[in-house]
Amino acid sequence: MLRRLAGDVELVTGPKMLLPDPRTQVVVRRVLSQKMVKLLYPGNEQALQVNAALEEAAQDLPAGAHFTQDVAARGLLRSATRASAAETMQRGTTYTPPRTITLATKFDGAVRVDIWTGYAVLVTDSTGNRRVVVGPKTILLEYDENLASMELSTGTPKVDKPVIETVYLRVLNNRVSDQVVVETADLCRISLQLSYRVNFEGEDRERWFAVENYVKFLTEHLRSLVRNTARQHGVEKFYRDAINIVRDAVLGAQQDSRRPGRSFSENGMRVYDVEVLDVKIENADIEKLLTDTQHATFKAALTVAAAERELENTTRIQAARRGGLQELFKTTELESGLEVRKIKATLNRVMAQIKAEGDQATERNRFKLEDQQVLGQITEAELARAKADADQRLSLKKEEIQAELVRLHGESEEHVKRVGAVTPQLAAALQAFADNHLIEKAAEAMAVQTLIGGKSIVETLKQLLDGTPLAGIMSGLATRRDKSPTARS
Repeated sequence: MLRRLAGDVELVTGPKMLLPDPRTQVVVRRVLSQKMVKLLYPGNEQALQVNAALEEAAQDLPAGAHFTQDVAARGLLRSATRASAAETMQRGTTYTPPRTITLATKFDGAVRVDIWTGYAVLVTDSTGNRRVVVGPKTILLEYDENLASMELSTGTPKVDKPVIETVYLRVLNNRVSDQVVVETADLCRISLQLSYRVNFEGEDRERWFAVENYVKFLTEHLRSLVRNTARQHGVEKFYRDAINIVRDAVLGAQQDSRRPGRSFSENGMRVYDVEVLDVKIENADIEKLLTDTQHATFKAALTVAAAERELENTTRIQAARRGGLQELFKTTELESGLEVRKIKATLNRVMAQIKAEGDQATERNRFKLEDQQVLGQITEAELARAKADADQRLSLKKEEIQAELVRLHGESEEHVKRVGAVTPQLAAALQAFADNHLIEKAAEAMAVQTLIGGKSIVETLKQLLDGTPLAGIMSGLATRRDKSPTARS
């Protein structure tokens, strides 16, 4: 949008309805050169045609006039008219379509640039301001803004001409291929087919565009580096180990399974990987000799490898046998251990059972002992009670005996007094009287016996008492018996 009073062009972003003030504002359309269109929209033929029509319309303007939206429309209309001059237009009269509006603004308005992922552009303006935009992103260029262009060498090996001109710098996972011819220490030429992986790094993004042709800068520097490295090795060693030698030279020695890569301070470029696609000796005779040598070496290596494989197989077989024996021993040892554990478990179970039985017997004995103690206490109590009863009865008996002794003692004393009063003659008379009376009573009592046995009891007693003081008494009794009428009858 051209502001007439200020004299500058303002970028109005959309989408939105734009109603410029015709007194102070004029819609301006920017015309790009064909070269810039090719750089901004490579391969887009429609963009080239539209811009060519705009250039043709702008040529009809007088000096100092502005290229407005109306002028551009007239130019595009003339171009479209020429393109469709052979066509005829037919208008129907039976149907009037409703009013519609079509927004075909793909090539209208400000210049739009779509930046893809992994690419960057350098935007410059007429006052010298610079800014780097990294994709994915879409930008609209101001009226005085342009994209800085660069040249890239092409071909394999990379050469100065032809070159590709572009405004898009690939900053991630960039791939640059090259062919390098090196010469070994024994003056043998070898051709290397290489492919570099490149990133642009660092906070200073404007430095990425400091080198106009970074491909040429990269390949020339690395060619010199690889050639210098090849001069330090013989052809046989270099041909056999070309990949590691080239990778060590370009990326640095391997550290912790990684290589540091090679950085360029001039434009923030870093080579993080290199692929050796092909290694070819230019001298056919030398290549044949090396090939034959490698074949012989390969055959010897195959023989050694076969012997090593046989040795390895034998070693593995014997190791397997040893392993089998070891496993068998482990199994036997395990079975023995299990048997010992089983015996120990049985022994522990038996010991536990014995201990349990012993504990039960101990408990039973303890209970018996406690019972015996209780029984003993009961017995002691019963004995004590019986003793107390016996002592009590004895005490009572003693008292009775003591009383009886006292009584007998009294009676004895009384009897003694009575006996003392009887004279010996009285005693003899009493004795005789008593004896006679006793014998008489005995004879009477045994009269029946006498009758039964045929011998009287008096006779029997007389025989028994013969020689005793009672013999005379018995004789007197016998005489009286004979005189008695009962005896005679």
